[in-house]
Amino acid sequence: MVALAGPAVNVVIAIILSLIIPIKSYFNFDNIMVEEMLYAPNLQNFLFYLFIANIMLVVFNLIPAFPMDGGRVLRALLAFRLSRVQATNIAASIGQSLAVVFFILGFFVNPFLILIAFFIFFGAYGENQMVRQNFILKGHLVKEATLTNITVLRPDNNVQEVIDILLASTEKDFVVALDNEIKGIVTQKDVIKHAKNPSVLVRDIMDKNFLVIDESTEITKVLELVGKEKRVFFR
Repeated sequence: MVALAGPAVNVVIAIILSLIIPIKSYFNFDNIMVEEMLYAPNLQNFLFYLFIANIMLVVFNLIPAFPMDGGRVLRALLAFRLSRVQATNIAASIGQSLAVVFFILGFFVNPFLILIAFFIFFGAYGENQMVRQNFILKGHLVKEATLTNITVLRPDNNVQEVIDILLASTEKDFVVALDNEIKGIVTQKDVIKHAKNPSVLVRDIMDKNFLVIDESTEITKVLELVGKEKRVFFR
């Protein structure tokens, strides 16, 4: 229903415009008269072009090329009989196949189709992977995927000490804590930024704006938060 909402708006606009302007006069068989009408700079022609644009948008958006509206409608219909993962995979495959067709047509018809082809192809691939990932992770908790063997920094550590840890391990992000209470976080980017001043203390470069998540939280919910919050740590 959500996917159909966009094209539905275009249909409503097209219907309203068809009641305002004399559509039939633009489709008679007198080519010279029609050409003169189309090139005349007036409000009626503007509304006619707007009518045509909305019709084209409806047709284009309902092409079953996932992740466009038509592709989403196709997935929804497939999901009545198949799982969301299977439906998405089929819709994405069809979308990517149509993207290849658009790509080829772009060389002969309109180069803009090549850009659309890239959008559809990689958009379908990305969302298909996301749906698969969410299906696999569904029901799993944060504690199942949390690293526990980590280096905890103190506020009075300096940048040089953190650099030494970075060079000696694969860790890139660090929790800063004092008396078992998280005070902030430091990332590799923060350390590199202050590498020229190795005597600077961690308390002066740590980020105090972070989100703490309980280990009993579902991983799928965490992924949603990661998309909104740049810095997330777990307890």
